[in-house]
Amino acid sequence: MGAFLGMHNAGYDYDVFPGRSPIEWEIIARANVYPDEAQVPTAQWEALVAYFLDQAPATPAPRESEPEVGVGLDQFRVVEFGPGHHLLSA
Repeated sequence: MGAFLGMHNAGYDYDVFPGRSPIEWEIIARANVYPDEAQVPTAQWEALVAYFLDQAPATPAPRESEPEVGVGLDQFRVVEFGPGHHLLSA
């Protein structure tokens, strides 16, 4: 959230471009997704951070259930393609 409010230039270190290519970085920067200047005063940002830290539980809430993880995608089928293969309409 801080990066979206430009807080990375207000003393907070947010790496908003990890693993992104220079082209992706340029597109994101040009779109001003992460503003160059802080969008809220630092004091208000610190109050907001303090509020969230104060209200957060000491431990995460327990899960009500553990979903079963299945392997496979029944709604898809493998279709061979490439040289020598012809796609057939389904």
